[in-house]
Amino acid sequence: MIPAFNEAGRILPSLQAIQDCCSTMNSSWEILVVDDGSTDATQQVVLEFRQGCPELILLALERNHGKGAALQVGMTQARGNYILFTDSDLSTPISEMPRLLQHLQRYPIVVGDRRLQDSDIQTHQPYLREFLGHKYTWIANRILGLSTTDFTCGFKCFTREAAHHLYQRTRQIGWSCDAEIFYLARLGGFEIKPVPVPWKNHPDSRVQLSSTLFRSLLDLLLIRFRGLTRGYQSTSPIPQFVVIE
Repeated sequence: MIPAFNEAGRILPSLQAIQDCCSTMNSSWEILVVDDGSTDATQQVVLEFRQGCPELILLALERNHGKGAALQVGMTQARGNYILFTDSDLSTPISEMPRLLQHLQRYPIVVGDRRLQDSDIQTHQPYLREFLGHKYTWIANRILGLSTTDFTCGFKCFTREAAHHLYQRTRQIGWSCDAEIFYLARLGGFEIKPVPVPWKNHPDSRVQLSSTLFRSLLDLLLIRFRGLTRGYQSTSPIPQFVVIE
């Protein structure tokens, strides 16, 4: 599953790599792309690729909401027994997918973790972005009572049961959506298995630090407040979307 926003310039090679990888597996599969209100040609590029890949499904939100909303739609609509989401730039290569999927025999959630000893950071983020990422992790763990080393690596696998249970309850549509999933997993008793992965930074990031970090800190407090007040016991509305034929 791929959340996409204005990815016309780089999603095509990622879709091809994913198709090539999935075609080697001895099981049925689908590629689910959720367009988060793109204003470029993302949908046209995806639809053109689908002509040679009937396993691809394109869902589209009516307007741009944020990565968390696209994930909520995609992860609740995915039909496979195992569901992986990846960023559209494949910062972690899709060839790592089989290695993570094998752990789903024992764990309901398996996540790529760039901070583990055997991870291979091939291209680092700029110093300030990486420094602030470490600080965000430190703060998120203390606010949410977790001990996670990497919240935001965009390479995570779930059993369908875990994915549907958790993403039906998410509220965060912005950058803190990943931290919310870790917190919801703890509340729901879902064990998480971190796995070291190779990772390469791509400079065309969609995250604007100046407008994101302060909001993310407020979101972490809100996540904790909801947890303490039993605000996650009920499911949340899924953003409206359409299936693009």
